[in-house]
Amino acid sequence: LTSRTQLYDSYDIATSDVFIVDKPTNRILGVNLDSFTITRQFSLSKPEEDHSVIVDIGQKFIIDFSKKHLEVISMDGARQSKPFSFQGTPVAAAYNPSARTMVMQDDLNSIGLMKFSETGEITGSWLGGPAIAGGRLIKAGDIDKSGRLIVAMSDNSLTIADVEQSIEKESWQTTNFTVSTPGLEWIAPDNSQTDLLFVSSPTAVAIINLATKTAVESKTVNGSIIGRSKAGKPHVLAGNKTEVKLYYIGADGKIAEKSLTNPDPLTNYRQSYLSADGGTFTALTYTSQSGRDQWTYTEPGYRVLRIRLADNLVAAEQTISSYGSVAISPTKIFLDQESGLGALELHDLDSEDVKKLQGYNFDYLRSR
Repeated sequence: LTSRTQLYDSYDIATSDVFIVDKPTNRILGVNLDSFTITRQFSLSKPEEDHSVIVDIGQKFIIDFSKKHLEVISMDGARQSKPFSFQGTPVAAAYNPSARTMVMQDDLNSIGLMKFSETGEITGSWLGGPAIAGGRLIKAGDIDKSGRLIVAMSDNSLTIADVEQSIEKESWQTTNFTVSTPGLEWIAPDNSQTDLLFVSSPTAVAIINLATKTAVESKTVNGSIIGRSKAGKPHVLAGNKTEVKLYYIGADGKIAEKSLTNPDPLTNYRQSYLSADGGTFTALTYTSQSGRDQWTYTEPGYRVLRIRLADNLVAAEQTISSYGSVAISPTKIFLDQESGLGALELHDLDSEDVKKLQGYNFDYLRSR
C-alpha cells in the first residue's frame, strides 16, 4: 500500500489519472495526466493518521486505508465506512477488478475479504485470521485474474482460497498442496498465462502450475535478490558486484533469465516494470554518493533506465534531481514532492519533456 496509485491499472493498461494522498492538506487528490491538472478532491476522514489509497480499474471508486480504518469513496463523494473492525494498520491489499473482490492484510495479520458492486457498494465482507488450512500461517499472497486468493504458508505449502465462498460462509474455504521450493516469501500470479504462478524464496525462483499443483521449474538465482515486482509482468532481480540478472516466466512457460547491461545503477534499486511481452525492462533507482545513503546525500534524486531486452540497449534514461513519492511506467515518471504548497512533476521518458504542477494547495490553505 502506498500514498499514490500507479500509472497503470490492474491489467497493466496505462491510466490517465493518478490519485495521491496530500498530507499537507489532508486530502486525496485526483490528477489527470493528460492535462496535468487537479480534477478531484476528497477530504480524509482520519486526518491525524497516515493514509494509503487504491482505485478501481473503472475508476468508479477509491479505497482509503488508515490505521484501523477503511473507507470506500465514490467519485461523486459518497462514502461507506469500514465493513468490519480490524485492530491493526493495513499494510497490503490485492484487488481483482473483474470479480470486484479485494483482500486486505493488516500488521496484526488479520485478513479482510470484500466484494463490491460496479459502483463501489460493499455487497459482502468477512474478517478472518491468518491461521487457515489446518492452522498454517500466511507468509505471502495475491489474487489471480480468476479471483482466487493464492497464499504461501508457513509450512512451505500453497493454499488456494475461494474469496466469494469464504465471505458467504464466513470461514476459510480452501485447497492446500505442498510445493518443492522451500522458504517461499513472495508469490505473483502471471495474469498473461493461465494458472501459472511465479514464486520466490531468498535464494531461488520457481514456476507453479495451479491446475496441476506442481512445480514446472525452479532455479537458484545469481547472487542475492535485489528486488521483486509485480508491475507489468511479475519478475525478480538478482545479482552481485559483477552481474545483475532478471528472472520471469517466458512465453514458453519456462523461467526466462536475462543478464542486464550496466548493472551498477541497479544496486540502488527502488522499483521496476517489465512489459507483458518481456520486451522492455524499466527500473527506478536512487542516486547516492559512495559510502553514503540516500537520506544523507546532499543532492538526492532518481535515475530511470528503460532497457530493450532483445539486445540490452538502454533505450531511455533520465535523472531527476528532486525527491518524493515516485511511480513509473515504461513511458512516464510521476513525482510527488509532498510539498506544503503542492509540487508534482510528470517526466516523459521518450521526449524528456517535463510537466510541473505547483502551488495547487495555496488557495485551499489560505481559505482555512
